[in-house]
Amino acid sequence: MMIADGCSSRHLVKFAQGDPYSLVTLIFIGIFAILSLRDGVVVGLLVAIGWYITGVVGADSMEKEIAVASMSFVYPTAQTLEFFTYYQVTELSFGVSIILGVLSGGALMGVGGVLAIGCTVGQGLSGVSSLAVASVVAILSIMISAFITAKYLGKRDQLPMCFIFEWNDKKEEEAKRNFQI
Repeated sequence: MMIADGCSSRHLVKFAQGDPYSLVTLIFIGIFAILSLRDGVVVGLLVAIGWYITGVVGADSMEKEIAVASMSFVYPTAQTLEFFTYYQVTELSFGVSIILGVLSGGALMGVGGVLAIGCTVGQGLSGVSSLAVASVVAILSIMISAFITAKYLGKRDQLPMCFIFEWNDKKEEEAKRNFQI
């Protein structure tokens, strides 16, 4: 949500205002939401396919030895950072490919909205208003992770425009405005 510049409801509004990028995000949210609802087994199959590709297909590779791996994110994230930091196409490993695939924000929001049984608006308005404990846990988790991500991205000046907040004290702003000519 933080990286994609808003949740699905925000992108609906942005698309209604004529933002074509929001349409792309909404399409990916929808595609991955359908996959999560109808094919929740897909993630498990993807893990098995990962083992098969690196273990069986990779073992038949005569060019180089391919490490057996599947869905892992920590070390492949470091490899991806290294890949983009040095711009060297020395090896596009299975892990880096997984990271690049996951970086599509719409996919994350679509699956996350389904797994959380609702998006931020759905959990916050419908779930909490019915006093569902799971919704309270979900909305608190969303709030905490969004806050941490906003602080992280804000320190690096990478925070999307819709999430830029004034963190300064009002006294500082008033002092800046009260000047004499």
